[in-house]
Amino acid sequence: MMFNDAAPMDYTSTPSTPGSIKWARAYNIGGSIIAWFGLALQSVLSWTKAEGGGIYGIFISLNYFTILSNLLIACVITALALDPVRDGAKFRWLRLGAIVQIVITGLVYNLILAPQYTPQTAPTGWALVSTNILHVIVPLVAVVGWLIFGPRRRITNTVVFTILIIPVLWIIYTLIHGALVPNSFSNTAVKDSFVSYPYSFINVDKLGYGTVTVNVLAIAIIGLAIGYLFMGLERLMSKAPGTAMDADKR
Repeated sequence: MMFNDAAPMDYTSTPSTPGSIKWARAYNIGGSIIAWFGLALQSVLSWTKAEGGGIYGIFISLNYFTILSNLLIACVITALALDPVRDGAKFRWLRLGAIVQIVITGLVYNLILAPQYTPQTAPTGWALVSTNILHVIVPLVAVVGWLIFGPRRRITNTVVFTILIIPVLWIIYTLIHGALVPNSFSNTAVKDSFVSYPYSFINVDKLGYGTVTVNVLAIAIIGLAIGYLFMGLERLMSKAPGTAMDADKR
């Protein structure tokens, strides 16, 4: 079995007092509201597009890793709002995966995609609000919440390596979708608005499979590095006395 709910830990750092649990819950409630609002706003924008809107617009938006990672982290933050000390091997995997994916979303957007904007292509109005929520605010909320409130000492090598399962599945889906799905639409407006490859760095039509493979491997390595960074930080912070959410060492 890949996940072992009884996986041993040296000790666990969690919100352990009524006061700390209250603050952790309040923070996660606020974070979940922000994340779900951003997703809802993006859904409205996708639905009301001039071309290819409606249900097609929603379907198109689901092709973006931004939406996938924000959906995942929104679910995780909501779960922590309901139970700030939630644990279990599967949840440890899900939470680290969600955090790493939302961090990748923020880094790729702010370092690679945003600099490519021109005055004509840069988002404006509500699209700008949605973009900033999903690519800037939610990643910060997720990371800050993990740093301040934990729960910590939950990450193992197995957890780090298996967090790539969801991104790998997304890549496989995206490559198949990019090659096949747009050709199935007879409606020209819908077909033109359907994004074959949602991001320039995985656009096989322009870059070829060789370059796309290199780009994907580079991002996978970065994802693993981020996972190990969180594991290292977690162990350091769990050992540091007097942190806001330290529990009794066991």
